[in-house]
Order: sequence, then C-alpha cells, then structure tokens
Amino acid sequence: MNLKTTWQTRSLQAAITTAGNYKLVMFWSNDSGGGAQPPAAVDNLSIVKISCYAPTLGDFTEITTGTAKANWTASGHGETQYQYIAKRQTASAPTAAEWAAATPYTGTNVVLNGLDAYEYYTLYLRSYCTVDDQSPVVSASFNTNPFLPEEIIAANGTATNNYVPIYGNYMDDPIGMQSIYPASMLTELVGKTINGLHYFVASGSGSSWGDTKPMKVKMKVVTES
Repeated sequence: MNLKTTWQTRSLQAAITTAGNYKLVMFWSNDSGGGAQPPAAVDNLSIVKISCYAPTLGDFTEITTGTAKANWTASGHGETQYQYIAKRQTASAPTAAEWAAATPYTGTNVVLNGLDAYEYYTLYLRSYCTVDDQSPVVSASFNTNPFLPEEIIAANGTATNNYVPIYGNYMDDPIGMQSIYPASMLTELVGKTINGLHYFVASGSGSSWGDTKPMKVKMKVVTES
C-alpha cells in the first residue's frame, strides 16, 4: 500500500486460538522519506467470523510476454476450489458481478493466458467453499516482462523491490554522468545478464530529455576507495 494516492482495500485473516477480548491496532511508518509526513486514513472497517479461509499466494513463474503461471498454497482447512481474476494493475478491483461470473477452479496453480506484453497485472484470488461462502480476497502483482527480475531500477524508479542505490550526478547537463553501483548491492545479479538500465527524469528538472539528447551507456567494473 506504499505510495498509493487512492483508497486501497485489503483483507487480513487471523486465527484466534483463545477466547477473550482483543484490541485491533493499526500503524504505519512515517520516515520522512518523501519530505513531508504522509497522511493516512482508515475507513469502512469490518470484522467478521470466517468459515472459508483464504489461500496464500506464492511467486509467479514461467512468465512470458503473454502468459504467467500463478501459484498458491491452500489454507489447510479443507478448501479445494478457488476463484481468480487477473486485471491490469491500474484497473479497479473486481466487482461482485465479476466474482459471480468467475468459474470455480480446482488446483493450486493456473496459467494466465492472453496477457499484454510488458504490463503490470494484479491477480485477485479467493477460496470458493459454497455459492454463499467464499474467503477474503488475496492479491499480488506481476509484470509480463520475463527479464524484469534481472533489471536494475536506478534513481527514483517506481519498482521499489528492484531498487538499487545510485551514486552520480543529475543529467540536466547532457555532457555525461557516471553512476556507480556498489557491488554489495548487486549480489542477486551474479550469473545473470543485465538486459536494461532504466533512468527517470526527475520532476521539476531544469531541462527535458528528448530525442535530441541520445543516451549512450557503457558498463565496466571499477574499483573505488
């Protein structure tokens, strides 16, 4: 839910093993990372007893530019059928009508077909126990770029899970710049091929980056003290 500017819906299931009175506490981190402290609000909170438990989503595998395999683990409470809906990440969460039209599925993985290349998608998944009883919805996002885990997102990139600290000058002056990536931050790339480096133009930059300013990138190992 980090860095979201619109209302987000989340569900959490908790196992209560001992009867008694409990407090629900919500908290978030304000670390001044973006300057001013970010506001937050909680609305439309409901607590209900559930009898149909949600699965646990795992990794997306076998990703191509048009397909992806979703994997999940059953809750262990006897659920054997599920409903799933994949939508572009920018689209709204599934409606009640969309869930009603989703065919119950037996299995703990499924190949999602007919996806557009290099797009972010969100998979929504829930256990289907009966026509009147389904679990809370769980969700996770993925990208139909089979090389995405091998990319470095530099500067102020938005893919925070692939963020690598960057040291260098801003590119307002198109003469050139040097970027140094610490080796200690690149251990997960050992044995892999870097297919692309993404750079972003900062908001409020003194100059725009257009077709008249081609970028040429050279890479080599350097030793810095």
